[in-house]
Amino acid sequence: MAGGRSAAQVARAVLAAIVAGRIADVLALTDPAVVCSPVTRPGRSVYEGHEGMAVLVSDLREVWGRYRVKVEDAGGGVRADGAGGERVTLRLLVVETDRGDGAVEPVLTEFTVRGGLVTRIESTPEG
Repeated sequence: MAGGRSAAQVARAVLAAIVAGRIADVLALTDPAVVCSPVTRPGRSVYEGHEGMAVLVSDLREVWGRYRVKVEDAGGGVRADGAGGERVTLRLLVVETDRGDGAVEPVLTEFTVRGGLVTRIESTPEG
């Protein structure tokens, strides 16, 4: 546990910041060299660094407008990543958008946390 937050708390906090469009919070919770591979591919297939994370938040807002996500633990708990970090897997489901979309296919998103910061986010379709 770094900075008083567990890896699971850091993963949930960065996700909440992304969904809410709070770019400053996203950057505060991610490593400057973070790599993100979203399953939705809202604009790019890979977003790198703080600049990339700011673009990701913007791209998601462009695609979904304002949206709400249901978050569940995906089982397995927190696992060591073999390089001094921890991996947390969450099941995500977009349940509502202001564009009338919602209940899209759930995805599994794995967050790697090292030193209290997210260093990698990788999403895959569930199933």
